[in-house]
Amino acid sequence: MNNRRKNIFLYVFITLCLIGAGLMFYFSLNPKIEKGGYNKTPSKKVTSPKVKVSESIENIYDATVMIKVYKNGNITSTGSGFIYRKAGNYAYLLTNQHVVGNYKKVGVYLSSGEEVDGDVLGSDEYMDIAVVRIDAKYAKEVARINAKDSFKIGDPIYTIGTPVSEVHFNTVTSGIISGIDRKITVSVKSPHDWIQKTIQVDAAINPGNSGGPLVNEAGEVIGINSIKLVDSKIEGMAFSIKISDVMKHIDNLESGKGITRPTLGIRFIDVNDALAIRPEGIDIPKGVNYGAIVHETIPGSAAHNKLKKGDIILRINKEEVSNQAYLKYLLYQYHPGDVINIEFLRNGKPYNVDVKLQS
Repeated sequence: MNNRRKNIFLYVFITLCLIGAGLMFYFSLNPKIEKGGYNKTPSKKVTSPKVKVSESIENIYDATVMIKVYKNGNITSTGSGFIYRKAGNYAYLLTNQHVVGNYKKVGVYLSSGEEVDGDVLGSDEYMDIAVVRIDAKYAKEVARINAKDSFKIGDPIYTIGTPVSEVHFNTVTSGIISGIDRKITVSVKSPHDWIQKTIQVDAAINPGNSGGPLVNEAGEVIGINSIKLVDSKIEGMAFSIKISDVMKHIDNLESGKGITRPTLGIRFIDVNDALAIRPEGIDIPKGVNYGAIVHETIPGSAAHNKLKKGDIILRINKEEVSNQAYLKYLLYQYHPGDVINIEFLRNGKPYNVDVKLQS
């Protein structure tokens, strides 16, 4: 009898051990889900080879320059730029239009410590870009351009430029991409604002950095640093022009032709600009809080016989027009000769019309 009890006890003990071992194995393979449905199992640490900053900027550093603007022999302003191409006897640089202004000659300070003459070939104040040419023998390096827009939010980036003065030549800052396709309103010639599509980063960009390259971890240029949001309450918000947008116009800028944009031949007023609307006697239908009002059409223009004073443009090719700056942004996505569809209100009633754009 005693032997039988011992056998039963041993059998039960072995069974419980097997059950316990099975449960431990099960929970090791299945995440622990607690109340609320959240996975509380610690994630496995994922590591990847770390790219050194020095490796990322090795090429672009010597391709980055300082731009100096002179008047009567004195420096009036400075900025940054970078060599993006070398062909024949010349090397070509990109910078911002607001850096070179209306000057045709600028000084180009190189990483070698030399300063050489640069010829401004072409520029565009709306996109805030300019092309400068120097002698090819001074181009120690040429930047690698990545115009594929393959970046993502959170990707590491670096900026290179010369803030304040030559003492801080080619300062490198780092950060991440904080936003993509941020639409920033830029005052060009008041009241003609322009909306610029940008990359938002959290790297430090200071006066003098304008025109310098925004670089990815592979050391490729993905943007041109241009605009910094300046506010005493805001820090860590800087903006760069996408290099993919710039390269679409590079041939025209190199040849000095500039960028040709389409026009409707219309002057506008924002729907919400009460001060401008009141003396014109234009009535805004109740509930309409966006759009651009036609103030005047130019005789012989694309829209002269299609739109008239008081019409409120609401959409271009189904895309909503929030104000006159955004109307211009939408318009400039097309080329002279393209046909666009405009949806508008006239005396409170909806209409639409096709218009062939002119240059």
